[in-house]
Parts: sequence; structure tokens; C-alpha cells
Amino acid sequence: GINAEYMGTVCSFLQNKCKMRFITSLLVLSLVCLASAYKQPEKAECSVEAASLCVTEIGAAWDACQDWTGAEEILGCMENVIGATDCWDCVCVVLSFLPFCA
Repeated sequence: GINAEYMGTVCSFLQNKCKMRFITSLLVLSLVCLASAYKQPEKAECSVEAASLCVTEIGAAWDACQDWTGAEEILGCMENVIGATDCWDCVCVVLSFLPFCA
């Protein structure tokens, strides 16, 4: 017959194999979820009408961010001031001279 030690080894092997399959499946599922959640950034659209409504807000943000010297710092400051509003999409329409709008 089959001794108990051999059966214990076989059961242990099968349990470890099942655990590894489960972990691998979980990892693959996680990667699939991450890949499907990623959305490539798209260039925002801003109509002339929307830009005209945002000129004052964008101008005020530009004035508030004049203490910064570099383009990255100015962009960060302006994003902090108007980034949560619909006007953020129109920054480069209103201030097309900015280096990050090219």
C-alpha cells in the first residue's frame, strides 16, 4: 500500500502547487486591471467660447504665479490655482506664448 508519509508529501506538494497557481492568477488579474485602468492622456479641447469665459480666471492665475522663474514652476503654480476648474483646458489657448503650450 501507500504509506502515510508519501501521502503527506503528495498532499503538501499539491497544496503548494494550488497556492502558487492562485497567487499567479491573482497577479495576472491585478496586472490586467491595472492595464485596463490606465488611460493615455489626451489633449484637452477648448472652444473660443470657453476660452473667452476663462480669460479673467487664467489672467488672475498668471498674475498670481509671476514669482516663479522657471516654466515648470509657473505651470505647477497655475495648475494649483485653476487645475480643478474647466478653465485649465483653455490655458494654452489664452496664453499660447507659454513654453509648455508649444
